[in-house]
Amino acid sequence: MKKIDRMTGLEDTIEDVMALLAMAPEEDSSVPSLLRHAIAKRLNKLHDEAHLAESFISSQSAEIRQLQELATTDPLTQLLNRRGFENEMRKSLSRAERSGEEGVLIYIDLDGFKSINDHLGHAAGDEVLRAVALHMSQFIRDTDVLARIGGDEFALVLAGVPVEIGRERAIHLEQILNSITVVWNGQLISVAASVGVQTYGTGDIFETLLDGADKNMYRAKERRSEARTPMPPVNARARFSTEMTAHFPLLKAANAD
Repeated sequence: MKKIDRMTGLEDTIEDVMALLAMAPEEDSSVPSLLRHAIAKRLNKLHDEAHLAESFISSQSAEIRQLQELATTDPLTQLLNRRGFENEMRKSLSRAERSGEEGVLIYIDLDGFKSINDHLGHAAGDEVLRAVALHMSQFIRDTDVLARIGGDEFALVLAGVPVEIGRERAIHLEQILNSITVVWNGQLISVAASVGVQTYGTGDIFETLLDGADKNMYRAKERRSEARTPMPPVNARARFSTEMTAHFPLLKAANAD
């Protein structure tokens, strides 16, 4: 931006000189006619060069911004990736340190996602990830930060949200995630997700906050796992059905067809 400002200043100077030359009468002996034309020609050339330089710098700046965006965006879901999430999370923590702002970090992990990739293929898994990202994008506010930070892991930052409201939103989000179904090649995949909540405020640091949210998510996952009562496998097809329906119950009906 400083280079562009300098170019703009040069253009302004060139235009000022050209305006002064235009105001000088032709018969003014202090500015001989040949010199006047030479100066005007040179100034016009400088003006064109300054314009080209400014256009080049603007295009380079746009390309740099685009590369920066690509470096912080997950190509599959178009959400922030882990790097983008860390940048935004650190900004939220800096605001909390300056102003005493509090907030909530929600850590989301999909249950049994590996079974989808193993038995239905990675394309099916990608479709589930896109569906999850879409539903969560519709759930958040403009000021929230949503990211895919791992294979089947997501993070949501609710900045400036009171703790109790943040916890309520986390419960609501968990309900939404566990009601998602994805149709894939005639089969219904019912998404299951575990959610961990970690509050933050003045004095918190990124690594500790993320670790706390991750641990809370795994505690929630363990509780969900203990609450399930999977059917005992009978044969290879039953083992497949049991493994999948333990996390994705709607597949049971689809497989029965």
